[in-house]
Amino acid sequence: MGDHVKPPKLQDLLNLDGYLNPHAGEITRRYQEFVKALDQIEHRCGGLDNFTQSYKQYGFNVLPDNSVHCLEWAPGAEAMALVGDFSNTIANTGPQSHDLSYFRRLEHGDTSVQECGLREVGTNAPGINI
Repeated sequence: MGDHVKPPKLQDLLNLDGYLNPHAGEITRRYQEFVKALDQIEHRCGGLDNFTQSYKQYGFNVLPDNSVHCLEWAPGAEAMALVGDFSNTIANTGPQSHDLSYFRRLEHGDTSVQECGLREVGTNAPGINI
């Protein structure tokens, strides 16, 4: 979808500003790319409204059971881990360790981890305050 779609009212724009006439092809190409991106958002994200509210899912979120879920977009990542005083993860150990907080790959470049082993910490202690 998106191929051979002309921008609405393109001729009106060109009539309004004649200096744009030599760029009509590029304006059309960019509009086609926009239509393709919008179509992907509609199909992959469930619509533009859901897409614009993805900040509610991405990043760190505390769940009702007091665990913390982290969703990140990292399409080129080979491995990611949640490391810190608040988890049981040991740096440089590798994803073969099942008890560590390694992100798992999801569709479209998303990665996800849920850390259930967080400890409650005071405001002066290192870690995540829950």
